[in-house]
Amino acid sequence: MKKLTLVSGLIVLFAGILIYGCKKESLEPGTQPGSSINVTSSTISSNYSWVGELHNKSLEEIGKLNDFPDVTAQQVDSTIEVTMENSPHVVDSLDPSFLPELRNSELDYISSNSYDNIVDDLKNSSSISSDVATKLYELENIVDSSNTLNEALDGLNSFESEIESSDNFSDKEKTGIIGSSIIARYSLTFWNLAINDTENNWHTFIITETGGSDEFPSIFGRTFRDVRGFVRAFFDHSGKIKERIDKGKSWSTVLSGPK
Repeated sequence: MKKLTLVSGLIVLFAGILIYGCKKESLEPGTQPGSSINVTSSTISSNYSWVGELHNKSLEEIGKLNDFPDVTAQQVDSTIEVTMENSPHVVDSLDPSFLPELRNSELDYISSNSYDNIVDDLKNSSSISSDVATKLYELENIVDSSNTLNEALDGLNSFESEIESSDNFSDKEKTGIIGSSIIARYSLTFWNLAINDTENNWHTFIITETGGSDEFPSIFGRTFRDVRGFVRAFFDHSGKIKERIDKGKSWSTVLSGPK
C-alpha cells in the first residue's frame, strides 16, 4: 500500500514540471477532449485541463495492471509513460525516463510534509509571494468547507475564474494557482468515484486510507496529497530541474536527467 500512496504524487510532480515548462504556443486552446467536469471556467483552466486528465487516466491505467495493488515502481513508471505518450497535450520531446530520478529526489519530501507546510516553505524561500500563498491556502479552504463534490467543483471553478481575471498575479503565477485547482477538481472526482464504487480497482486502497469512511470529506486528505505534489513541482525554484528549464534546455534534455 505504501507504494500506492506515492503514485499520485509522482504523477502530479511530473505534471507540475510539464506545465511549468510549457510555452503557450505548444497548446491549442479548444482541442481538449470533452469531460464530465466543467473545465471552461477560465482560459487557463481550459488550456491546462489535460493535467487533471493525465492524473486520473494514469491512476485508472495503474489500477488495471494484473498485479495491482502489488505493483512495482517500474510498472508504475511504464504505465505513466505510456499514458503520457498517448496524450495529445504533452510536448513532443517529452522523455519520461526522468520519472525514477524525480521519485528519488522529491517524493520523500512531499510525502512527509503537509500541504500547508509545503506552501509555507515555498513562501519562506521566496519561491512564491505572500499573495500566491494566500490563494493556495484559500484553495484548500474551499475544499475543506464543501459538503458535496458538486459544491467543491463549483467553488473551485469560481476560484479559477477569479484568479484568471485578477491583476495581482503574473501569467505564470495564475497558471500555477489554477493548475493546483485543476488537480484538486480532478482528484476529488477520481477519489469520490473510487470510494463509492466497490468495483473500482482503487476502492480498497482509498477505504483503507480513510479508515473505513466513505463520506465525501474523508477524501480531502488524499486530494491534497495530490495537490501538494503539483504545487511543489510548479513553484519550487531551488531545484536543478527548474534551473535547466529556465536556461532554455530542450525537454529531451530536461526530462532525461544528467548525461
